[in-house]
Amino acid sequence: MKENRRQKVLFVDDEPGVRRTVGRLLDEMGYQVTTASGGEEALELMGLETAEIVITDVRMPGVDGVALLQALKRWWPMTEVIILSGHGDFNMAVTCLKHGASDFLPKPVDDESLEVAIRRAEERIESRLQSIRYQEAMEAELKRLRVLYGRVFDASPSSITVLDEDFTIIEANRTCETLFGKAAGKKCFEVMRKREGPCPGCPMEKTLQDGQVHTREMVVSTREGDTRNMVSMTAPLFDSEGTITGVVETTVDMTTLRALEDRLRSVGMMAGSVSHGIKGLLTRLDAGAYALEQGLDSQDFSQVKSGWETVRRSTDAMAELSLRMLSMTRPKDVVRESVEISWLVNEAVEAVSPLARREDVALLEASKLPDYQLRVDVAAMRSAITALFENGVDACKGLAPQNLSLTYDVSVDEKWITLTLEDTGCGIKPEDLEKLFTPFFSTKGSDGTGLGLFLARQVVEEHNGSLGISSQWEKGSKVTLKLPV
Repeated sequence: MKENRRQKVLFVDDEPGVRRTVGRLLDEMGYQVTTASGGEEALELMGLETAEIVITDVRMPGVDGVALLQALKRWWPMTEVIILSGHGDFNMAVTCLKHGASDFLPKPVDDESLEVAIRRAEERIESRLQSIRYQEAMEAELKRLRVLYGRVFDASPSSITVLDEDFTIIEANRTCETLFGKAAGKKCFEVMRKREGPCPGCPMEKTLQDGQVHTREMVVSTREGDTRNMVSMTAPLFDSEGTITGVVETTVDMTTLRALEDRLRSVGMMAGSVSHGIKGLLTRLDAGAYALEQGLDSQDFSQVKSGWETVRRSTDAMAELSLRMLSMTRPKDVVRESVEISWLVNEAVEAVSPLARREDVALLEASKLPDYQLRVDVAAMRSAITALFENGVDACKGLAPQNLSLTYDVSVDEKWITLTLEDTGCGIKPEDLEKLFTPFFSTKGSDGTGLGLFLARQVVEEHNGSLGISSQWEKGSKVTLKLPV
């Protein structure tokens, strides 16, 4: 006899003698045995207490063994069913096995055959339980990984998006939506670049074509209208068959780094300028020393005096240059003063008026300028705003004089003072728009230095503001400057 495993077994047979005999045998095997005289009673008992194994005769009045088997598999699919039959009917055996019976035994059944059949049923139950436990463990791990993935996805300081093959954003993390607003369901080029179609040289397009990782630096527009230098890296997503189904795009904000590079570039420019100045002073010193030597050799004191004056002027200039260099190493104390925004705008208008008249560009005030006071570095802010007006007038240069204009307006709300400049000039090509704030980039050719917009944005950002530009080629541009109230 087997050790006491205490599995619940329901034995079903319409013959009382068989029920007693087999029931006693099962009890001796160590099972918790319940007996039923037919299919109806068996179903009632199962409703009260579920048995792990049901052993049933196939031919019984009312609900027979096959009907009972079907009902058990419908309502208690985890229960194993062993069919007993006093008729060696092969077709009946096949039918029962098709309906999910674990075994089909002839009657009268011997102890060993019954025990083997029950053991097989127990093994099936254990195998199923292990499968369930494994599936539950896998589901728990999958749930844990999904939660972890979601946390990592949203906690990333980089903007991460999952895109399909049509450039539609399927999912976006918190950083992306903070920068660009709600993104899911929209095209990536609409969200980040405010474009109507894919960007030239799009790294995602390349990834979809060759399945490789691609990187590209670009300038994007945030939900607030700010421009940011971003590096985009795209990687393919594959299905189980290795087919590319989409792309993961990770975008890193490089604005601070690029600003640092710009400052370092400015230091390099300053160093070059200083070196050039020192070289000129050394040349003058050399000339003065030569004149001094010649005068001493020839006893020509007028030449000595002239050479000495040259040396002295050179040393004075060098002392002044040294003091300037020292002042550059000290932090610059910016003095901010109260000034009306209307005064800053009117100063810019007055400055560009002669140029506007020469180019037949009308300067139009959209509405009366508000007399709102703000604290700024007056000289720097006046220079920045004037540069924006000059760019607006320059955009109209060389065009037919009909309806050329630069319209300006100022509005104030609870958070921002907003200055807008809208010209009817040539506009900016899409491929140039993202480079506008790059040092030394100019759409004016040799007529521009490429520093005006770069320096203007620096001034605005130092005042915790933002500067953005939108444009349509051959239709004009709109500049939006925002300063906190």
